[in-house]
Amino acid sequence: MLCTFYNAKAVQGDILSKRADRRAELKRRYDFDCYCDLCEMNDEERLKIEKAREDYKVCDEAIQSNITNPKLAMKYVHDIFDIMKRGEIAFPSSIDRHAYDGFQVALVLGNKDLAMQYIKICCESKVLAYG
Repeated sequence: MLCTFYNAKAVQGDILSKRADRRAELKRRYDFDCYCDLCEMNDEERLKIEKAREDYKVCDEAIQSNITNPKLAMKYVHDIFDIMKRGEIAFPSSIDRHAYDGFQVALVLGNKDLAMQYIKICCESKVLAYG
């Protein structure tokens, strides 16, 4: 399986896009026909994943726009990890970013135990990404 990001905005762009859009962009830019697991899976399963990835985009924006409301921001942090599982979004950079969001919000809420859980996730994802 080829697991390569084709541009710097892959996590927020190509990877989270719908199959037809991803394939068209890869064909246009690289004259490449994608046959990855996501592009080749049955429609029902793929549509569930694509729906979760759309939800991810909305939730990601909600975390940032609700940072002044830490309880609501924390709800979105919890939600985004569930969405990442459903959308098969397991990129260390996404995990580390949202874990750090959770860490910061937990500190604002005064929940040191939760902050420690999130900073541990953040560190583990950094190790996966950078060794």
